[in-house]
Amino acid sequence: HNDDTGTDLQYCLADDPIVTENDVASAEVYLDPSNGPGLRLRFTPEGSEKMYKATLRLVGEQVGVVVDGELKLKTIIMEPLRGEAVIVGQFKADELSNWADRLNARSGAQQPLHKL
Repeated sequence: HNDDTGTDLQYCLADDPIVTENDVASAEVYLDPSNGPGLRLRFTPEGSEKMYKATLRLVGEQVGVVVDGELKLKTIIMEPLRGEAVIVGQFKADELSNWADRLNARSGAQQPLHKL
């Protein structure tokens, strides 16, 4: 992953993901007027409980979204999440749409969210 200066950065991810694509009930792209396109993830009941327990203890900590083995986003947990999560950043709508389609189809590699 490169930072804003083009420097190659390396991150150490926790071995066990907090949630995987199997914990996502649905995914959809939406347009946030302030932040641009985003991805809304709605979790299964089990995924919601996993996310809540993890984010409750990780408030203030960094987590990363990994797609096909590549860190796509890192963010700080501001509050415990339950039920759904919204991912915004410098993403293109077509990239987010591809992620949503893959998550909704339950195909491809796992898309885990890891503690950094």
